[in-house]
Amino acid sequence: MSFDFVDSSNRQIYAQWHVPLLQRLFGDALDFHLDLYERTHFHRREHNCGEDDGACTAWPSPPYRSPVWKILAERIGAKRFLEVGTGLGYTAALMAEAGGPKSHVDTIEIDPVHADLAEAELGKRGLSHRVRILRGDAREILQTLDEPYDVVFSDGGQNDISYELRRLTRRGGAGTGIKSRLREPLIGVLADLRASLANKIEPEMEALSRAGSAYRKAVWDVL
Repeated sequence: MSFDFVDSSNRQIYAQWHVPLLQRLFGDALDFHLDLYERTHFHRREHNCGEDDGACTAWPSPPYRSPVWKILAERIGAKRFLEVGTGLGYTAALMAEAGGPKSHVDTIEIDPVHADLAEAELGKRGLSHRVRILRGDAREILQTLDEPYDVVFSDGGQNDISYELRRLTRRGGAGTGIKSRLREPLIGVLADLRASLANKIEPEMEALSRAGSAYRKAVWDVL
């Protein structure tokens, strides 16, 4: 697995979240669709003349978050997912995989170029039948949706659509605020694991097993 990303912000995120510890907890799960994550960064920098910031805003959700989708799906039986901001389809692909063969993901994308690229990428991965790309402005599209979703996710500014996102989250589901609520608890789990391994407080396999259980519990507790 390679974490040699071209932009400094993502290297900083990985260092902060102790990627080697996540690798030991979840193994190859962090590799899932990683090529699409990297392709999204390449696309953004190419369209922004080599810079991260610019007119193109395709910022994929970092792979350190990828285990969360599977844990959520298992915990609440999630099959229906809603995402605001498709990019090239990285998070939509993870959601579709987490929910299993009968999952359905609605993902909203305002940029027609990104929507086209996402459709192509999802098709290559055999996920087109699980993911529907809704093209247009989220503020307008969300008002046309009625059936509640098990998981609702928006990674950008959302003040003007927060009501619609809450309305579309089923009771007992995972709303869009889960990302911010999870950050500190999961950092705490990884910090405890690092200390246990460094100080040899317990056998390594026991420490990893305990941390894996604590990681899952942290996700469950924010629901």
